[in-house]
Amino acid sequence: MSLCLGWARGGSLRNLLSADLRSPWVPLLALGLQLAIFEPTGPLPFLRGRELAVHALSYGVLGSFLWLNRHLPGMWLVALGFASNAAAILANGGLMPASEEALRTAGRWALVAEAGRVYNNSTVIGPSTKLWFLGDVFAIPAGLPLANVFSFGDVLLALGAVVLVPALMGARPARPPLRAVGLAVAVLLLVALAGSLKVPAALRTGSAPGGAGIPLLTVPGSEPRR
Repeated sequence: MSLCLGWARGGSLRNLLSADLRSPWVPLLALGLQLAIFEPTGPLPFLRGRELAVHALSYGVLGSFLWLNRHLPGMWLVALGFASNAAAILANGGLMPASEEALRTAGRWALVAEAGRVYNNSTVIGPSTKLWFLGDVFAIPAGLPLANVFSFGDVLLALGAVVLVPALMGARPARPPLRAVGLAVAVLLLVALAGSLKVPAALRTGSAPGGAGIPLLTVPGSEPRR
């Protein structure tokens, strides 16, 4: 969507590829740290037992990139989304909490039964889960394109990309009426999400479905959070 908006306003992919980002290699370093503890078969041998520390380090590294590029349009939204996801993950031992309800809606719950205790970066929300409302508690229903679970942080990241990417493509500034419409749509989206937020059954009943804190197989599209 962000690429299409950029092209529609006269932007160029060439400008995006040559954008003047400060320290563009830093996100790759953060990704490498996360891959070392999550993919493809779990943490590297010398990192076992240090997963949370390495995960926290990766967020610190990525946070430095956001700070260095804070002058870019939309980066503040990206930073808010990043902070939201980071808070949920680091508060839960380096795992992103996800609700059973959202996983079922997205058609991903069957993966849980098949995977069992597969080590990765997601965990079912249970009574001991912290900041559960910042986790993957929303879902794109199964049957729709890109069906998956997502968080408030993911929404903020997407909104930030819609602002940031066209700017890096050199797109013409949006006219005031268009900016007003875009802001209104974004606000309505966030309000609708907030209104649809429900306490997971595991928290209402005091027992986690499938077992509290059992790591789940990461569903496609929710690989290491960045």
